Amino acid sequence: MIACLESPTLKLFSMPAECCYTRGKSVKIINEKVQKQQGSNDCALFAIAFTTTLCHGNNPTTTRYDQKAMRNQMVDCLEAKNMTEFPTTEKRVQLLLAPVSNKTVPVFCTCRLPDDKTKYVQCDGQCSEWYHPACANIPQSVIRNTNKRWMCFKCRSEK
Repeated sequence: MIACLESPTLKLFSMPAECCYTRGKSVKIINEKVQKQQGSNDCALFAIAFTTTLCHGNNPTTTRYDQKAMRNQMVDCLEAKNMTEFPTTEKRVQLLLAPVSNKTVPVFCTCRLPDDKTKYVQCDGQCSEWYHPACANIPQSVIRNTNKRWMCFKCRSEK
């Protein structure tokens, strides 16, 4: 739901997955039509407003923000150390022209992050999950010798 980008890329879809820890095997990212900012200075402010709206259990696709009041709201929230929802307006606002799209991003390892193109080792146990050597404390001997069997903590404890 980042309003500054007109055409979503794989990196755009991977970034939110990095923020959404899940125990599942993937994160579904839906790029919805949201309010388009006026000008080019409030991209981060809109991203924070969308996130805050979601955290308060509301839908940013139906929320119309009062862009002129958003900066003061952000300052007030930071000073109060409490994120409250951003001011809204009844006025008509322009929506982002990007088409609605979604993508399922697979996540791996105990860190549950998308593929970061670094070294992974696959568990030889029942789960067959892929792990970063540092996250799973995988010995260097396993990393150097691809024929050496290794099982993750979960599969070792299930034996």
